[in-house]
Amino acid sequence: MPKTDQLPIYLKLWLLLKYSYKMTGNFPRNHKHTIGQDLLNLGWQCIDLIFIINSADNEKKNGSIKQLSLKFDQLKMRFRMVAETEIISPKQLAHIYENYLYPIGDQIGSWQKWAIEEEAKSINNKTINNDADNI
Repeated sequence: MPKTDQLPIYLKLWLLLKYSYKMTGNFPRNHKHTIGQDLLNLGWQCIDLIFIINSADNEKKNGSIKQLSLKFDQLKMRFRMVAETEIISPKQLAHIYENYLYPIGDQIGSWQKWAIEEEAKSINNKTINNDADNI
Protein backbone atom coordinates (compact mmCIF):
# COMPACT_ATOMS: atom_id res chain seq x y z
CA MET A 1 0.00 0.00 0.00
CA PRO A 2 1.56 3.31 -1.05
CA LYS A 3 1.91 6.13 1.41
CA THR A 4 -1.20 8.27 1.35
CA ASP A 5 0.68 11.46 0.52
CA GLN A 6 2.09 9.77 -2.61
CA LEU A 7 -1.29 8.75 -4.07
CA PRO A 8 -2.18 10.71 -7.23
CA ILE A 9 -5.68 11.43 -5.88
CA TYR A 10 -4.21 12.84 -2.67
CA LEU A 11 -1.76 15.01 -4.58
CA LYS A 12 -4.51 16.42 -6.84
CA LEU A 13 -6.79 17.12 -3.87
CA TRP A 14 -3.90 18.76 -2.01
CA LEU A 15 -3.24 21.05 -4.98
CA LEU A 16 -6.96 21.83 -5.24
CA LEU A 17 -7.06 22.70 -1.54
CA LYS A 18 -4.04 25.01 -1.89
CA TYR A 19 -5.66 26.67 -4.90
CA SER A 20 -8.91 27.00 -2.94
CA TYR A 21 -7.16 28.76 -0.05
CA LYS A 22 -5.68 31.32 -2.45
CA MET A 23 -8.97 31.71 -4.31
CA THR A 24 -11.21 32.09 -1.25
CA GLY A 25 -8.85 34.71 0.14
CA ASN A 26 -10.05 36.91 -2.71
CA PHE A 27 -13.76 36.26 -2.12
CA PRO A 28 -15.93 39.16 -0.97
CA ARG A 29 -16.14 39.24 2.81
CA ASN A 30 -19.75 38.04 2.94
CA HIS A 31 -18.84 34.93 0.89
CA LYS A 32 -15.39 34.24 2.36
CA HIS A 33 -16.77 32.90 5.64
CA THR A 34 -19.76 31.05 4.20
CA ILE A 35 -19.36 29.27 0.88
CA GLY A 36 -15.61 29.93 0.90
CA GLN A 37 -15.27 28.12 4.22
CA ASP A 38 -17.53 25.33 2.91
CA LEU A 39 -15.13 24.79 0.00
CA LEU A 40 -12.18 24.50 2.36
CA ASN A 41 -13.99 22.24 4.84
CA LEU A 42 -15.16 19.86 2.12
CA GLY A 43 -11.65 19.76 0.67
CA TRP A 44 -10.25 18.78 4.07
CA GLN A 45 -12.97 16.16 4.54
CA CYS A 46 -12.03 14.60 1.19
CA ILE A 47 -8.36 14.49 2.18
CA ASP A 48 -9.24 12.95 5.55
CA LEU A 49 -11.29 10.27 3.81
CA ILE A 50 -8.34 9.38 1.59
CA PHE A 51 -6.28 8.65 4.72
CA ILE A 52 -9.12 6.49 6.08
CA ILE A 53 -9.53 4.62 2.80
CA ASN A 54 -5.82 4.01 2.37
CA SER A 55 -5.51 2.51 5.85
CA ALA A 56 -8.58 0.25 5.57
CA ASP A 57 -8.52 -3.39 4.53
CA ASN A 58 -9.18 -3.77 0.80
CA GLU A 59 -12.58 -5.43 1.23
CA LYS A 60 -13.72 -2.60 3.54
CA LYS A 61 -12.73 0.39 1.40
CA ASN A 62 -15.91 0.59 -0.69
CA GLY A 63 -18.08 2.30 1.96
CA SER A 64 -15.48 5.00 2.61
CA ILE A 65 -14.96 5.52 -1.11
CA LYS A 66 -18.72 6.08 -1.45
CA GLN A 67 -18.44 8.72 1.31
CA LEU A 68 -15.53 10.33 -0.54
CA SER A 69 -17.57 10.38 -3.75
CA LEU A 70 -20.46 12.09 -1.95
CA LYS A 71 -18.22 14.71 -0.32
CA PHE A 72 -16.51 15.33 -3.63
CA ASP A 73 -19.89 15.84 -5.36
CA GLN A 74 -20.78 18.37 -2.66
CA LEU A 75 -17.47 20.14 -3.27
CA LYS A 76 -18.16 20.30 -7.02
CA MET A 77 -21.57 21.84 -6.36
CA ARG A 78 -19.98 24.57 -4.22
CA PHE A 79 -17.57 25.40 -7.05
CA ARG A 80 -20.48 25.55 -9.46
CA MET A 81 -22.34 27.92 -7.13
CA VAL A 82 -19.40 30.30 -6.76
CA ALA A 83 -19.16 30.45 -10.54
CA GLU A 84 -22.88 30.93 -11.10
CA THR A 85 -22.99 33.74 -8.52
CA GLU A 86 -19.98 35.32 -10.28
CA ILE A 87 -17.70 35.07 -7.27
CA ILE A 88 -15.21 33.40 -9.63
CA SER A 89 -15.01 33.76 -13.39
CA PRO A 90 -15.99 31.10 -15.93
CA LYS A 91 -12.29 30.93 -16.83
CA GLN A 92 -11.39 30.10 -13.20
CA LEU A 93 -14.08 27.42 -13.06
CA ALA A 94 -12.80 25.90 -16.30
CA HIS A 95 -9.29 25.82 -14.83
CA ILE A 96 -10.57 24.13 -11.65
CA TYR A 97 -12.52 21.51 -13.58
CA GLU A 98 -9.79 20.77 -16.09
CA ASN A 99 -6.89 20.59 -13.65
CA TYR A 100 -8.55 19.24 -10.52
CA LEU A 101 -12.20 18.17 -10.54
CA TYR A 102 -12.20 16.00 -13.68
CA PRO A 103 -8.97 14.14 -12.82
CA ILE A 104 -10.01 13.64 -9.17
CA GLY A 105 -13.47 12.44 -10.21
CA ASP A 106 -11.92 9.94 -12.64
CA GLN A 107 -9.62 8.65 -9.90
CA ILE A 108 -12.50 8.27 -7.43
CA GLY A 109 -14.50 6.37 -10.07
CA SER A 110 -11.59 4.02 -10.79
CA TRP A 111 -10.96 3.50 -7.08
CA GLN A 112 -14.64 2.73 -6.53
CA LYS A 113 -14.69 0.19 -9.38
CA TRP A 114 -11.60 -1.49 -7.93
CA ALA A 115 -13.13 -1.55 -4.42
CA ILE A 116 -16.33 -3.18 -5.67
CA GLU A 117 -14.25 -5.89 -7.35
CA GLU A 118 -12.23 -6.42 -4.15
CA GLU A 119 -15.41 -6.64 -2.08
CA ALA A 120 -16.84 -9.23 -4.49
CA LYS A 121 -13.62 -11.28 -4.32
CA SER A 122 -13.77 -11.22 -0.53
CA ILE A 123 -17.39 -12.40 -0.52
CA ASN A 124 -16.57 -15.17 -3.02
CA ASN A 125 -13.59 -16.32 -0.95
CA LYS A 126 -15.70 -16.45 2.22
CA THR A 127 -18.39 -18.44 0.40
CA ILE A 128 -15.82 -20.90 -0.93
CA ASN A 129 -14.25 -21.27 2.52
CA ASN A 130 -17.66 -21.83 4.14
CA ASP A 131 -18.57 -24.42 1.51
CA ALA A 132 -15.26 -26.20 2.11
CA ASP A 133 -15.90 -26.22 5.87
CA ASN A 134 -19.31 -27.82 5.33
CA ILE A 135 -17.92 -30.73 3.31
